[in-house]
Amino acid sequence: MKRTQSLLTFFKKSKQSTDLERTVPSLSNVFQDEDTVASEAKQAASSVEVSSPTKMKLIYVIMYCAILNVLTNADIIEDRKMLDTTNILIEIHIGKGTIWDKIQYFACHDGFSMEQLAFMFAIPDQNFDSNPVKQYALELQLQQKVLKGSDLTEDDVAAQARGNKSIQDLGDKRRKMLDPVLALLIINIMSNPRSHRIDFKYTCRIIGLFWSTRIPASYIKTAIVLDDETCVVRHERVGRKSFKCFGLDIHYVNNIDHTDTGNSIVPDLTIL
Repeated sequence: MKRTQSLLTFFKKSKQSTDLERTVPSLSNVFQDEDTVASEAKQAASSVEVSSPTKMKLIYVIMYCAILNVLTNADIIEDRKMLDTTNILIEIHIGKGTIWDKIQYFACHDGFSMEQLAFMFAIPDQNFDSNPVKQYALELQLQQKVLKGSDLTEDDVAAQARGNKSIQDLGDKRRKMLDPVLALLIINIMSNPRSHRIDFKYTCRIIGLFWSTRIPASYIKTAIVLDDETCVVRHERVGRKSFKCFGLDIHYVNNIDHTDTGNSIVPDLTIL
């Protein structure tokens, strides 16, 4: 949309600005196909008294603006509804007390990278990997999983998803919903390990999810357990955090010397 606006700004400064301002808004309607777009563009350009070469340029520019505007608006609406739908289902599982099972399903699934998990649960509003197809696929997998056990049909939840909140707001809502859920899940894994029976490498990934919801600007990209049973989560080369299990507790350890034990992770989990 920024590119569209810059093009319009350029032409508004020209002597044909008055005609263009009247013409271009009419092209922001949703066109049924490319032929309609082309026809509307030609009509718009013909209404402006300019030379033929300039008129041809106007046709292409107006077509570009129209198509880009339509596609952008459609994508935004669909993206909003997509995230809104998933958020509604997540909220239902939080209320039913079944959200931990959904989180552990993905966290314990080796087919998902830490970065993919972070996108689904913590940063769905970010342009992950600059790949909209991958983003859609990941969001859809999460949505289908949380649809199960929600007691709603696809039509039921679709009717509730208004898509009237911004992508950023929907991302913020997901983080706010899941931050305390992830914190309590980690505490419960520590205090009731027999109830979960998951390997520490998966607990490490859940810790990574927690920090991704808490600090989305530095979301966790990798979460691995080293040979000395140290969980290391990091955003990139900086922002590393290291943890080790001590009995039923998980403590911070020095990033270099893993025998240098720090405080328990619990206080950070209880501070919202």
